[in-house]
Amino acid sequence: HAWFGRKIHVGDKLPATSPVLQIPDLDTLEVHAFVNESDRHLLSPGLPVRLRLDADPRSSHPGEIVEIQENGEVVEAWGKATYFPVRIRIDAPDPSIMRPGMSVQCTVSLPPLEGVLLVPLERIEVEGYDRFVRGKDGERIPVVPSGSNDFEVAIPLDAPAAGRLWSER
Repeated sequence: HAWFGRKIHVGDKLPATSPVLQIPDLDTLEVHAFVNESDRHLLSPGLPVRLRLDADPRSSHPGEIVEIQENGEVVEAWGKATYFPVRIRIDAPDPSIMRPGMSVQCTVSLPPLEGVLLVPLERIEVEGYDRFVRGKDGERIPVVPSGSNDFEVAIPLDAPAAGRLWSER
């Protein structure tokens, strides 16, 4: 209980309006997840999500991002990065296998990138807040990524660096 900083025990005296038990509606389950600060800019409400229960990894369930909180938080157990809470609606909850508190893996389907040149992540050099790609002659070409994943960085095609990189191929 919030007032005691522990679970309620036999013999505890509670105010008359204190909830002692809460029964969830299994037909309206949702997922509460977190996104790392480095990936936050890639997500938005409405994006589709595939959910896999750790208890039943062979099946997947469709869902959709409903909300991404604006205020991030540091979860000490995960390191020093900031994580943003994400609320995901499960399109068709299955109360026969889904229960509150179960672990789930979430895979977000991002829309395809258009109007960008994808550069392999290993070609990007970082110096402070600046990003560079080396040209054929060794020249450092400054780039301003518009997005990234674990493998590639997206450079807008209308950026000067994209034209220089594209012409070197």
